[in-house]
Amino acid sequence: MNKAFLFCMSILFAMPTVVTFTNSFMSEQEIELNYSSKLNTFDLVDGITEKFMRMNLVPKKVSVQQYASVLIYQPSFLILLSNSLKITVPITIGNLIIAILSAYGFTVCRWKHK
Repeated sequence: MNKAFLFCMSILFAMPTVVTFTNSFMSEQEIELNYSSKLNTFDLVDGITEKFMRMNLVPKKVSVQQYASVLIYQPSFLILLSNSLKITVPITIGNLIIAILSAYGFTVCRWKHK
């Protein structure tokens, strides 16, 4: 029971990442077709109308044109990415050094409530 619950929860939490990754390979026309503002309507009982968006997990036609347009034709994305890396890499290295020294200090030092 516990393993089945954890498996279901892991699938639930992984689905947005999987959908985002697989939808990144859709062509522009397929994205407009699937995620336009037009919603599919379904008439239910007592005149209640439900609106649903059509979502596909696997694209009908795989395209890498989006990646090419961002990485090759718009180099500003790579400049912004390098700026982010210039900020995050030193911060991460600094945090790692501080954490290593703190862990070493906690193991070497002896005090009353250790």
